[in-house]
Amino acid sequence: LSWLTTVVAAAVLITSTGSWVLATYYDAKIGRILGLSGLLSGDSSGPLTFLVVGSDSREGLSAAEAHQLSTGTAANASGQRSDTMMLVHVAGDRKSATVVSLPRDSYVTIPAYTDDSGDKHPAQKNKLNAAYSLGGAPLLIETVTEETGVPIDHYVEVGFGGVVNMV
Repeated sequence: LSWLTTVVAAAVLITSTGSWVLATYYDAKIGRILGLSGLLSGDSSGPLTFLVVGSDSREGLSAAEAHQLSTGTAANASGQRSDTMMLVHVAGDRKSATVVSLPRDSYVTIPAYTDDSGDKHPAQKNKLNAAYSLGGAPLLIETVTEETGVPIDHYVEVGFGGVVNMV
């Protein structure tokens, strides 16, 4: 009985430690974008709405991958552009989801913003993907929320490196 108890305790310890290590490893691979907390509700109870963005960022690609895929590097493809934007709404019961693609060339009003240099810019009419180019995720989230009236709970962004790693 003591031998069996020892084996079970060791198995529980090894399984829980392994699970913690894997969870920590994969959590560290998720990039966090500072400054989004005020824009996202973050409430995980009830229905959820995600803004999913595919960007042309080369971040995360090795030099060999950039060469193999002929994408260029982050250094020679400066700036950021969003190629795909989708709103994904997951029902509160988690049994269904609805996906709506947002055309990147939709003509919208981009709210007033302050750029990285500290310069203030007034609200302006432009293409939806310009919001991402001008102010990154925070300005894109604000623009989509104001244009659609849909509050966004979470934000997901995938660049070239993420697509390569998924494939």
